[in-house]
Amino acid sequence: VENRFYVETNPGTGRRELYCQGNGQTALTAANFTNAPQPIAENVQDMRITYGFGYDYVKEEDTQKVDRFLKASQVDALPDIPKNKETKWSKVISAEICLIVSSANDGIASSTQVYKDCSGANITATDKRLYQKFSTVVALRSRSTGSLQ
Repeated sequence: VENRFYVETNPGTGRRELYCQGNGQTALTAANFTNAPQPIAENVQDMRITYGFGYDYVKEEDTQKVDRFLKASQVDALPDIPKNKETKWSKVISAEICLIVSSANDGIASSTQVYKDCSGANITATDKRLYQKFSTVVALRSRSTGSLQ
């Protein structure tokens, strides 16, 4: 089973929402994502996932700690792992998930709000909604400390 999460404007409401689309227990290929995406959370303005990478290319060994957080495209751009022909994605040991959520109604704040986005940059809102950043880091159980064989 594979689920894909993304943020998009709901055509019915005109608001940004978090969506989930699954493969419906079919083969894991891009062509098999035929199930209709479902909105699962309203007023989610942005989502960013970065991946905690733990591998020392110089020593050619797992570090078992997050050396850096990378976007998916950055993990893809890393050189191949020479030892045991492992994939670079096998060295991802955690994921940081960040969501920017706004209030449903405009006019709640007395003035435009300045908030931090998922990159840490200050953003000045164009409306008078309340904005909040929520983030967490999730360890990937099969890659956590002590899981090496």
